[in-house]
Amino acid sequence: MTPAQLKTIWRLAERSPQAQGLPFARWSLAKLRAFLIRQRLAKAISREHLRRVLKKGGSVCAACAANS
Repeated sequence: MTPAQLKTIWRLAERSPQAQGLPFARWSLAKLRAFLIRQRLAKAISREHLRRVLKKGGSVCAACAANS
């Protein structure tokens, strides 16, 4: 992943999914992963790799904290 992709993922994880027009209040790893792929921000990414990316970025998102 490029540094720009990582920054985008970290920024999205910090924001509410509702800010993206989605009908839920918190990201899960599965929902964030699906959003990234649907928006073509990542071709493919596993939930485990996404968890590591979020942890490395210092994200405080609920999905990252719950699966650490």
